[in-house]
Amino acid sequence: MTLQLASAYLPEETAQMTAEGIQFMDHYYSSPLLIKDKWYDLVHASGSWQVQIFYDPQCNDFILVPYDKLGLIVVNRIQLIDLNSDSVQLFEDYFKTMQFLKQRWKRNKIRSKNNKSK
Repeated sequence: MTLQLASAYLPEETAQMTAEGIQFMDHYYSSPLLIKDKWYDLVHASGSWQVQIFYDPQCNDFILVPYDKLGLIVVNRIQLIDLNSDSVQLFEDYFKTMQFLKQRWKRNKIRSKNNKSK
């Protein structure tokens, strides 16, 4: 969709680019292209800024953002998760368990290989 079509058929609004994503109507939106082009690095370095967007009033799953390189890009709604201390501990425990299991698997594989060569 071109910028001309979007402006003819969809409402235009201003959203806020934040460290969590583009904030619009109590939702956050993001895209791999925003990450790749370092929008999040910029917002951490310079603070938030306003972004022109187009949206479908019937569907809040995505917004359209004018993008210099591509005209318009689709930016999808994301679900933020609250990482409280319990959640962080759970992730750390999971990571440690996975690391332990990987090491154990490697040791068993080496033992098995050594036993076959005897």
